[in-house]
Amino acid sequence: MAATGAIRMRRQAGLSLIELMVALTLGAFLLIGLVQLFSASRQAFAASQGLSRVQETGRTAVDWMQRDVRMAGHLGCVSDQAVFASANPRFQNLLEVRASAGPPIVLAAPAPFLYQLGNGVQGFEANGTGPAGTLILSAVENPAGAAAGAWTPDLPAELGPILAAGEGRAVPGSDIIVVRYFSAESIPVQLLAPGAVSTITLPPGTNAANPDFLRAGGIYGISDCIQAAAFQLSGVAGDTLTVNAAGLNLRAFDGTAQFAQGSVMYRVEAAVYYVGIGANGQPSLFRWLANPTAAGLNPRREELLDGVETMQLQFGIDTAPALSLPDGLINVYSAATAVNTVGGAVPGMAVENQWRRSGAVRIGLLVRSPERAQSQAAVASEYQVNGVTVTTFEDGRVRHVYETVVAMRNRLFGN
Repeated sequence: MAATGAIRMRRQAGLSLIELMVALTLGAFLLIGLVQLFSASRQAFAASQGLSRVQETGRTAVDWMQRDVRMAGHLGCVSDQAVFASANPRFQNLLEVRASAGPPIVLAAPAPFLYQLGNGVQGFEANGTGPAGTLILSAVENPAGAAAGAWTPDLPAELGPILAAGEGRAVPGSDIIVVRYFSAESIPVQLLAPGAVSTITLPPGTNAANPDFLRAGGIYGISDCIQAAAFQLSGVAGDTLTVNAAGLNLRAFDGTAQFAQGSVMYRVEAAVYYVGIGANGQPSLFRWLANPTAAGLNPRREELLDGVETMQLQFGIDTAPALSLPDGLINVYSAATAVNTVGGAVPGMAVENQWRRSGAVRIGLLVRSPERAQSQAAVASEYQVNGVTVTTFEDGRVRHVYETVVAMRNRLFGN
């Protein structure tokens, strides 16, 4: 006899249609939530990564340019202002021939553009992008090639390679800057004996201790804190160097090259910074250099950082018109086209030498992420880059403006 109150077990026979629909609906909501969470996380990661890349590129680009611009006009322990100050400038450039001592200096045969050391810094303004100008990137980023007339003044023939169509071509709408200086690295000189074949004697063991510093065909400078000279090295034999009127040298040292004991020898550095189209088809910051050898300048192009869309420059100028040299006080910032007109021309100084009135450079860079990193904007965005209004694409990339002022250490306070 069965016990009263016994629990009767009931087997599950299945789900009703209503229960199934409720389960599917709840599952769908959970799935949609997971998809949205994943999508939001992915977008947040992309935005964070894009911002990180932009910050990395911007800071590195500024650091690259600061290093070179700060050195502009360095000619050893004297500045370019000092060696060009007098009526008979204390500077010999064997890469050029002067018709008159000046000032203004008249050249019968100029040095190659990158080695015109009379100007430690020189700028080229992209047409239409001066202060309060406008730039639409879609109109300039993908041209077949750029013309020298896209900048003011026109680019010299020696910079023709950066205008050619293809990888590395310069992008119109971005300014260009050239800096020239003696390197920070140096070696001591024991004696300079001028003549038809001049010889430079180094202390014993100097070349062996600096195997990567000296090479025949390289461009070098020598300074003794009173005067300076630039030349192409003709030969290297141990610690004895030779310089003659061959290669890029238009002449050899003459009898006026009396460098005191304790003179120092430097590499001559020259760099052109510009924005061009990189290997991946994106705008990039480039540096264009000569790589001199006995066979010639052998220019080379370096793609430094991708994602730099435009570079806008202003030059700090000493406007004291009565002085033959700047006093180091920066009074105004202006575009490259106005360097020789701001405050009036300096009496007795050639237009090309007005650049020695510049003691600082204000650099503005617009940097973008390599890939799309946020929802695509409904309209194009505008950015202020060093006073220029720049209109960008509707491409969902992260962008940021970086601006800095770089002082030329050899120009401030009348050094």
